[in-house]
Amino acid sequence: MEIEASDLLVVYERAVAGLAPKTREIFLMSRRDGMTYKEIQAKVALSMGAVEYHMMRAIAHIDRYLDDHDQHAR
Repeated sequence: MEIEASDLLVVYERAVAGLAPKTREIFLMSRRDGMTYKEIQAKVALSMGAVEYHMMRAIAHIDRYLDDHDQHAR
């Protein structure tokens, strides 16, 4: 059984809530607020590499969380 569409948002929100605070902040600036990496870099005073690192970590964490939730639903 796969994740139901009605549950997906709840699972996604839990995955995002599980991110480290700075990683969550950067992820939400990008995905929720539509900011570019350059805009995020200026706002949080981190290097471009650090912004990219936080985004990579966020996406990997969310992917794993969704995969784990899907496997437990089976």
